[in-house]
Amino acid sequence: MDNIYTIQKPNSASKYLGIFGILVSLFLLFFYSNCIEFFIYIGEQYVDLEGKIEANQVISIKVVIATLIILLFSISILFLFNVKFRFKEIINKFIDLNSFKSFFFNDPLSSKTKHIKYMLFFGVFIGVLTHIYFLLFGTPKQEGVIEQYSTMFYPLSIILLFFVLAISKSINLSIQSKKLFKYFIYLLLIGIIIIYGEEISWGQRIFNWNSSGVFENYNLQNETNAHNFLNPLYRFIYPIVGMGSFLIMFILWFYPSKEKNDLVELISPHRSMFFLAFIMACSTYKGHSEIYEELIGVFIFLYCIRLFYCVKFPAKKTNE
Repeated sequence: MDNIYTIQKPNSASKYLGIFGILVSLFLLFFYSNCIEFFIYIGEQYVDLEGKIEANQVISIKVVIATLIILLFSISILFLFNVKFRFKEIINKFIDLNSFKSFFFNDPLSSKTKHIKYMLFFGVFIGVLTHIYFLLFGTPKQEGVIEQYSTMFYPLSIILLFFVLAISKSINLSIQSKKLFKYFIYLLLIGIIIIYGEEISWGQRIFNWNSSGVFENYNLQNETNAHNFLNPLYRFIYPIVGMGSFLIMFILWFYPSKEKNDLVELISPHRSMFFLAFIMACSTYKGHSEIYEELIGVFIFLYCIRLFYCVKFPAKKTNE
């Protein structure tokens, strides 16, 4: 049996990635002060609309960048010496990697599953990146760059759902289940349209009109939307919704019903979204969470991608 502590000879791709990562991390280390100044400039010019980065935010920027440099250097060393195989063997002592892949990367309702892996990595990447963003720059008093551009996931999701409706005849469900599935998609579309409308204040953030009437007098951000009337309640609503929805998904994923139901399997979020859902739930433990707000759109978008693949590329027909 091979010793897990034996360093194997790295292949070319792994070696070059390792060397490149080490060079980049050393470059960032040598120009650490310039990196700090660059991120402060980005924050003041494009993130915080008030154009001022506070002292505590500068400290956060320094800590995060230093952590990322150390992380990049460490990962590059792993690539350089090709310790991936040893790492897998060590993990296999605690987790069956084949079972892990089967659980998170397979989809019994779709003949194509390659997208599942990208969904998992994309969700985790955006979740971590969003946390880093708010750790670096804090919660802006006004809408920042991330808040302005994260809403793009809603119209993309709406487009995907219209495609799902257009090709839903090909899905492997009974006639009754197909009807229920269509009704579900209609409700989901209405819900996403409402969320998107609220996020852009029903066009106010695009066309910049002034609020009037009750929106001017009673809306806590003086915007033409309904959800900002409820701002004081969000410290209770977000933990209940965030952690409650994660608990429901956890039960569906890890304690499924013994009676197989393809419709329930189809409309349930895929198991690859577990990590993103966990990140979202953790972000709500203190109450009102901007991170949770930004990640809702990402979650819905990935959910709609999975629906599209299940309908466009259904697995072999099974009996209900």
